[in-house]
Amino acid sequence: MNSNRPARRPLPLAALALVVLASPLAAGAQTARDTPPAQVTPLDGDFVATTRINVREQPSSRAPRIELVDGGSRLRVTGKVADAPWYSVVTQSGRNGFVSADLLRAAAPATGGASSPANAPVPVSTPVPAAAPPVPAPAPADPALLERLDKLQARLDEIERKLAAMPDLQALVDRGAGDASRMETLNSTMDLAKGMMETLSALQEQASTRLNEQREEFGKFSDRLKSVEDDMQPTVEWIKQWKDKAPPLADEAKGWFATATGTVSGWIGSWIPWGAGAL
Repeated sequence: MNSNRPARRPLPLAALALVVLASPLAAGAQTARDTPPAQVTPLDGDFVATTRINVREQPSSRAPRIELVDGGSRLRVTGKVADAPWYSVVTQSGRNGFVSADLLRAAAPATGGASSPANAPVPVSTPVPAAAPPVPAPAPADPALLERLDKLQARLDEIERKLAAMPDLQALVDRGAGDASRMETLNSTMDLAKGMMETLSALQEQASTRLNEQREEFGKFSDRLKSVEDDMQPTVEWIKQWKDKAPPLADEAKGWFATATGTVSGWIGSWIPWGAGAL
C-alpha cells in the first residue's frame, strides 16, 4: 500500500449508510447465508479500487464484508461472476472475495510498455481505454477526518454484527401484526363496552326519573291521607267521649225503663178486674 493514506468515502455518504443500514442488514445477512455459490468465469488481471470499498463473501451488497480496501489499492481479479457486475478478487492480504465491477478500474500498465494480459477483465459499466492514464497519487487525507471515518466504520460494523445476530425480522413483523390485530379486537371490545355503559347510564337516568315521579305521587297521597286524618279527628274525639259516657247513660236508661215498667204495670193492674196479681 502507499505510505500516504488515500482519500476515504465522504462523511455524508457514511452518515447516509448509517441511516439506511438498519432496515436491510438483518434480512441481508440471512439472504447472504442462503445464496448458492456464484458461477465465476476465470479471468486474470490487475485492477485498482476507485474509492474505499468492501470486499464481500458473496457477489451481493448484502453479503458479509471480509475486508475493507482503501481507494487506490490494487486487487488481483481472478474471475467474472456470470450474469452479474461482480469480480472475484484477491486482496493484497491474500483474502479471496467479491467486489462490484463499478468500483474497479484497470491498473496502469507496468513501466516498460508491457501490455495487459489478453484475458484481463473489462469493467462492466465503463469500457477500459486502450491506454489507461497513470493512476495519480491520492492526496493525503485529514487525520481528524480519517479518525472520524474509522470510528463511524467501526460503529457500522458493530451495527451490522448486531443486526446479523438478531432473530428473523419477518417473525418480529408477523408478531407485530398479531399484536396489532389483538389491539384492534381490544379496541372493538372497548367500544362495545362503552356503548353498553352509555345504554346502562340512559336506563339508570330513566329509572331515576320514574322513581322521582313515583316519590312525588306518594308524597301527594300521603298529604291526602293526612288531610283525611285531620278531618276525622273531631269524629274520633266525639266517639271517644260518647264511649266514656255510654255506661252511665245505659244504667240510667235501664233504671228509667224499670221505673216506667213498674208504673205502667201498676196502672194496668188497677183497671183489670182480677187484679194486678194476674200480671
